[in-house]
Amino acid sequence: MALLNRLRLLGRRPLAGRMAGPHRSRLKGSSLEFADYREYVRGDDPRRLDWRALARLDRPYVREYADERDRTVHLLLDGSASLGFGGKDRRLRELAAAFAYVALRHGDRVEVTLLRGATARRLVSARGPAGRSRIGRALAALDTWQGTTALLPALLAWWGGASGTPAGTPAGTPGSTPHGTLAGSSAPGTAGADALTPAAVTGGTSGHQEAVPGAAPAGGGASTAPWGPPAPGGGPAGGGIAILLSDLLDPVAADPAGEYARQVAGVLAAAGDAAIVQVLAPDELDPAASLSGSGNGGAGGAAAEWTLVDAETGSSREVTVDGAVLAAYRRTLAAWVGAWRATCHARGVAHALVSSARPLRAVILEALAPAGIVA
Repeated sequence: MALLNRLRLLGRRPLAGRMAGPHRSRLKGSSLEFADYREYVRGDDPRRLDWRALARLDRPYVREYADERDRTVHLLLDGSASLGFGGKDRRLRELAAAFAYVALRHGDRVEVTLLRGATARRLVSARGPAGRSRIGRALAALDTWQGTTALLPALLAWWGGASGTPAGTPAGTPGSTPHGTLAGSSAPGTAGADALTPAAVTGGTSGHQEAVPGAAPAGGGASTAPWGPPAPGGGPAGGGIAILLSDLLDPVAADPAGEYARQVAGVLAAAGDAAIVQVLAPDELDPAASLSGSGNGGAGGAAAEWTLVDAETGSSREVTVDGAVLAAYRRTLAAWVGAWRATCHARGVAHALVSSARPLRAVILEALAPAGIVA
C-alpha cells in the first residue's frame, strides 16, 4: 500500500475530455498553470489582461492558462479460459485492483470491462474513494474464466464500432484453433502453456497432472483479413488511459507482426494513452521447471511423452518433449514476446511482461515502472 500511494499512472497525451478534472488538457481554460501570452482581441475577459505587459509594450496582452480535464482509466480484462491456468487469474485481479487504486487516488474515473470471446461487458464504473469497494467487489466476483480468446472483436465491441464478429472474419474464427505453437512453425507462435489445462501424462507416474506448450496445426498463424479500424465517433469519450490485461493467447494473433495484432494495438492507441500487460504463468515462461520435477524426463534431454489439452477448445495433442524442444520453445517464446512488444511500441502502446508467480511489488518495480506504465 505504501508503494501504491507513491505511484501515478502515466498519461503522455493531453486530454480532450468535456468535464473539468485534475489532468492537463490540450485546450486553454482556467487553472493555476500558466500556458502562454497572446494579443487581446475583442470579447476577451478583461480580467485576464496582463497590465505589466501593457505598460511595457503599450499593447494589450492576455494571459492563458492550461485547461484541466477529467480522465477515465479503462481496465480491459481478458476473461477467457486460458487465464485460469497457473494463477494468472489471481494476478490479473491484483493488477487491476492496483491500477484502480492508483487511478482513484488521483481523481480519475475507472471503468472495468470484461472481454470474453467477441464480447465486451462493463463490470463497474466508479470514481472517488467510495469506488474502491465497488471495484473490489466486482473483481472478487470474477471467479470463472471461460470461453475463447478473440481480442480484436472484443476490443471493437468495447469501442462501440462492432457488434460481435466484424465483417471480414476469416475462416477459423478466434478460438477455433488450438492455442500455442512450438518452434519450427512458419511464424513466431504463441507460447501457449497457459492456454492448456493441466494435462494427464501418458507415461510415468499414473494420474500426475502437468501442462506444457502444445503444437499448433501446420501452416497456422495470423490472418491478414481486413478487420477494419474502429468506427469513427465511437470509443471512450475524452480519451484517457486504456490498459489491456491478457496473456495475448489469441490463436488468430499467433504472429504478433501480422495485421490482426497491429490492429489490437491500434484500437488501444486510439483510446488515448495505452498499455498491454501480458501475464504468463511460470510453466509458460519456462516449462522445464515442471518437467524436471515430474520425474518423467524432458528437462535434462531425455524425451517424455505428454498429452496437451487446450483449455478453450478441448482439443488434445500427443507430443514428445526433450531438451532440444524445450530450448526451441524458449527461443520461440522470446521471439513471440519481442514481436508483441515491437508491434505495441510501433503504435505508441506500452508493453510489459509479468509472471503470475512474482510478488506484486516486484512486478510493479521490475516490469511496470520500466515499461512506463506507472511512475
